[in-house]
Amino acid sequence: MLHIFIGIIVGLGLAYWVGNTWRMRAGVLIAMTIAVTCYGFIGSPSIGDRPLHQRLDEMRKMEPKDISGDQWIALLQQRAKVDPEDPQSHKFIGDILMQQGKPDEALRAYQSALRRDPKFVDVLTPMADALVAQQGGRVTEQAQQIYIAAFSANTADVKAAFMPGMRFWLDGDRDGARDWWAQAQSMMPEGSPEAMELKSQVDLLQQAMANVARQKEEMTDDIASENEDNPSEKD
Repeated sequence: MLHIFIGIIVGLGLAYWVGNTWRMRAGVLIAMTIAVTCYGFIGSPSIGDRPLHQRLDEMRKMEPKDISGDQWIALLQQRAKVDPEDPQSHKFIGDILMQQGKPDEALRAYQSALRRDPKFVDVLTPMADALVAQQGGRVTEQAQQIYIAAFSANTADVKAAFMPGMRFWLDGDRDGARDWWAQAQSMMPEGSPEAMELKSQVDLLQQAMANVARQKEEMTDDIASENEDNPSEKD
């Protein structure tokens, strides 16, 4: 409470010098006392603004689960300054930004990682993911080529194996999609968990599309049947 007492003394002096009358001086003193008291309870007058490095040091002592995404980004940015040639920090920043739903910023972070190490293949699939997110889920030719490059560098990357086929599939080229998936699976060790996972994803997609087609056909048949039963309603 010392700061409140000091504030009142300062307020007395200020009131005397500012006020021309005793009423004005009383008003200044009351205003100063209220302001100092509120700051004493709401603010932290005994703790000055801490430098950034102190706040970063505090974050390092926290449990990882208690650190927010923005705090992680601050830590990673500091790490990037300490080791400007390391691509990992930029890649991790991009991962956090993707989790926050910021694909544009994430893409810039991934590009920064790749500029520091053009052979840093771990960033390729996340970079393609950011491009797909930018397009609302559409796999562009650029994203497809990046996925293919990622899969060529690491044939255990199931997502990089699956997504190039999705571009063909969504464009209506089902044969092209199946050909790519067959080629990708042949590049994986036979019977490996990755090959089995890729096959499972392809099977699930084709089964889902078959179900959609069957339901669409059933709906069309139902509509045709209703029209036959009620010929007067055709118009």
